[in-house]
Amino acid sequence: MLIDNELYCRKKGESFSMKLFYIGAGVFVAASFIDMSRYIAGQKGSIGRGSWFKLGLVIFVFFMVFQIFDWWSKEKTSLERDRFVNHLLQYIMGSMDQDHKINKVLEYLCEELHADRAYIFEDMKDGTFDNTYEYCAAGVTPEIDNLKGLPYVGTVDGWYEEYKKGGHVLIYDLEKYRAVSENMYNVLKPQGIRTLVTGPLIQEGEYIGFFGVDNPPVEMMEEISEIIRLLMFFLSEMVSRRDYQRKLVEYSYHDSLTGVGNRRAITEFEREKLDTSRPYGFVMCDINGLKTVNDNDGHEAGDALIKGVALCLTEVFGHDQVYRMGGDEFAAYVYDDSRESFESRVNRLRTMIREKGYYVAVGYSFAVHGDPDYRACRREADNRMYDEKRKFYRDGNDRRRAGD
Repeated sequence: MLIDNELYCRKKGESFSMKLFYIGAGVFVAASFIDMSRYIAGQKGSIGRGSWFKLGLVIFVFFMVFQIFDWWSKEKTSLERDRFVNHLLQYIMGSMDQDHKINKVLEYLCEELHADRAYIFEDMKDGTFDNTYEYCAAGVTPEIDNLKGLPYVGTVDGWYEEYKKGGHVLIYDLEKYRAVSENMYNVLKPQGIRTLVTGPLIQEGEYIGFFGVDNPPVEMMEEISEIIRLLMFFLSEMVSRRDYQRKLVEYSYHDSLTGVGNRRAITEFEREKLDTSRPYGFVMCDINGLKTVNDNDGHEAGDALIKGVALCLTEVFGHDQVYRMGGDEFAAYVYDDSRESFESRVNRLRTMIREKGYYVAVGYSFAVHGDPDYRACRREADNRMYDEKRKFYRDGNDRRRAGD
């Protein structure tokens, strides 16, 4: 049965060692053969009849005990690994926030492997790597703020070459590793690193960074190396999902044409971030003649007009303060110390718009001492904007000429 089990495991590519069983069985068979040969030959030795058989049986039982212990140890290790993976999956599946998931996985990894730090470095696409996530054990100094701009050439490239060969890197003794990479040694030594295990993050066949644990116990290194293989997949997938989630957030809160915030973004800003205890101003703009430009010159010209107006607003008030409210409407929230300073910025906007040949109605309001009723500020700015828009047409300006 044991032999059939091993043959089955071999077919499946799984490990099922019976080395000790084979040795014990071999000794038992040999001892039995000696006793049988002596019996057939009619010899009587100093050891009683059947003594070789008994000795072989004792040795066989001895080896079987060790074999069973070996199986038990491996089964225990396998169960521990299964427990580790099951808990890991709970963290991965437990939250929609990918950043939170990654931090929890690093925390779990650090604690389970009795390491000082667990971390992720990501490729910044400029030839450098930044430490983007980190978890430190109690009493360990964080390094995430210090490890920015780690160069690929001469430092990380050595690990990448090792990743290509074996999938991960194990450093059992940093002092011995110095002969392999002096540059990496100089990065790791000041952090108090003695041992280290690291593996790559891979996205669509391309390396996008790496992760690792610092100072795990030497006796756990081999076991950790197997866990690292699992984490290579899990963490790579989590970083990929985080990037996808960030893109969704970007699309949800930003206008795709101009890149400024959209109506959802300004609503969230008003609800969660607007500090109404400070002096602040609100600006509302409406592009005159956008429909005529679209009808006469095409939508590409209309898009160019919209982007041009957005650029004027962001140059004066800053990218994060500007929002596109609809097809031809923009708004901006601005913190400023005084009405004079705020109105100076509004006048600068008007000048810039006029110099570019755009026709834009601008309305604004300013809460000198702050005002929790931001809706009243918005209404005041809206009314001024529409007054200016009506004056534009009342003075004889025609939509067919607007935006020319």
